[in-house]
Amino acid sequence: MYKTEKPFYFTKALGTDNRQTNEDFEPTPTEIFNARGGENNFSLEQNGFEWILHKTSLDVDSQDGIQRYIKDMESFLKVYLKAEHVYAYDYVIRQQRGQGEPPRLDDTSSVKRSVLTTHLDITPKCAVERLNARLPSEQAQSLLKNDWQIVNVWRPLVDVVKSHPMTVCDSRTLSHDSLIACDMVYPEYSTEIYHVLPSPEQRWYYLDGQTDGEVLLMRNFDSRGLIGKSAP
Repeated sequence: MYKTEKPFYFTKALGTDNRQTNEDFEPTPTEIFNARGGENNFSLEQNGFEWILHKTSLDVDSQDGIQRYIKDMESFLKVYLKAEHVYAYDYVIRQQRGQGEPPRLDDTSSVKRSVLTTHLDITPKCAVERLNARLPSEQAQSLLKNDWQIVNVWRPLVDVVKSHPMTVCDSRTLSHDSLIACDMVYPEYSTEIYHVLPSPEQRWYYLDGQTDGEVLLMRNFDSRGLIGKSAP
């Protein structure tokens, strides 16, 4: 099907033919390695992800608390990544909850269930579109002439993660053949992600017992290239 029709997913049933998606997923047994004990051996530059130690006050029960945290992380990343500019343009709170159980915040658009399919959040096409949409035109055009990247900051909202740990793939083990572009259509806008086909060459990792002070940095996009730079 994907040879004749691009994969798509409507976050709401908006399709003209009443189809919410044309995607079909099949579970594939995959070995996932525990990085605990060797977590310091990974880096954004080498693997596309890394775990860092960073404690901070975090209050997700208020918008003021969330905005203070975002500003704190902007300042931290600017120093840690030795970046000239850092701009946080979005956030999502992922939460496992039972069927019918309400989210913790009133802002339900920012509280979503964990995603259990392998994917890369941003394609190169989507990255440029987000840059142009989120930044003033002059600033966006200036960045496009230089090296820039999009980095996902993933912090647990509990003391210790005991289920559904974040799993990441070593970017060096990806191939273009394993990536399928997919349109994600929201009521207000659309974006493009990559689904990741399984491959025996891929190496997937998680950090057992990740704490709220162990932050995972994942590179979603790098203007220098995709393979070997970005981590699903």
